[in-house]
Amino acid sequence: MVRVCRRPGTAVLFPQEWSDNLSDFYSDYTLRLLKNAGHFSPLEAPDVWAENVLERVREA
Repeated sequence: MVRVCRRPGTAVLFPQEWSDNLSDFYSDYTLRLLKNAGHFSPLEAPDVWAENVLERVREA
């Protein structure tokens, strides 16, 4: 599973508009748009990243 996390409206590597094409490349993914986090979301929202990692580990 691929998790994509970003803050809407921030300077990003991949614009939000591109998220509609994720299913062209991935069959199992979760897109989460984060508030108050952008280009460095693992550092800006570590609690959200940790929660997502733990959720994925539990699913495995």
